[in-house]
Amino acid sequence: MAAVMVGDELLVLSGDHGDPQLAGFPSTVIGLLHDGPETMQRLADAIARLGNDKARLATLRAAGALRPYDEDLLLAPIPIPGTMFAAGLNYLDHLEEMGSPIPKEAYVFHKSVASITGPRSAIARPVGHTGMVDWEAELAVVIGVECHRVSEADALSYVAGYMVANDVSARDWLDPVFQNPGIMEPIVNWDRNMMGKSFPTFCPLGPVLVTADEIPDPQVLPISSRVNGSVMQESNTRLMIFSVAQIIAHLSRWYVLRPGDVILTGTPAGVGVGRTPRIFLQGGDVVEVEIQGLGRVVNSVQ
Repeated sequence: MAAVMVGDELLVLSGDHGDPQLAGFPSTVIGLLHDGPETMQRLADAIARLGNDKARLATLRAAGALRPYDEDLLLAPIPIPGTMFAAGLNYLDHLEEMGSPIPKEAYVFHKSVASITGPRSAIARPVGHTGMVDWEAELAVVIGVECHRVSEADALSYVAGYMVANDVSARDWLDPVFQNPGIMEPIVNWDRNMMGKSFPTFCPLGPVLVTADEIPDPQVLPISSRVNGSVMQESNTRLMIFSVAQIIAHLSRWYVLRPGDVILTGTPAGVGVGRTPRIFLQGGDVVEVEIQGLGRVVNSVQ
């Protein structure tokens, strides 16, 4: 169920709050996005009119529609997008730690939407692949307007907003990529690497969808990850090789991007597989990913 921030509280768009000025809105985030920018603007205007109207706020609280903000109750803002893409090889320092060459154009692959989980949900290490589960702090972009073959200059105008993501990866499916003889084995092994990123719970998203008007430049955001409180990654989205706008323009050459589609934009250096010695997530660990202005996802590991 969708909710919007009103001060430091959450207004649940349940439709049964008895406030006619807040009636008629879709009750899910994906529903709001599919309704289009006009609905999003109408909602923003309705929230602005609510303002500090103490009588209306009190009525909404009494109806249970206005609730204290509690991150432990939040689910992934978009639990089932139409499709989800992930950009790889998009921070120079990460390429260096992985021993990878700089790509000539944005490299983007599919990540299963079934891997999405909540910002406080547990990450489950998959049976048979528990030993090399890794973290990747990433900026997630959410499409707000259908687009195809858009220019880099126009690309950000199609963005609804941004979220924090952890592109969890089973690295034991990655090692064969760096030992690729022949012609077909590199293709097969790289495909297995992508599969190793799509297990259930391997994409914590959230904690909220921050609308694009609040993030005028997605290329100036500090991004970090911590495991059990120890900093693992500390970088800034300005260090992306390919910007958010370039990634959207690149994808739209082939795909029709639709409202609610999610694009992960790559991770900086500091992942477990790139360390000496390597470090991987163990049962009982807590991994956090944080982006300034967007919040953080905090997930325990099972």
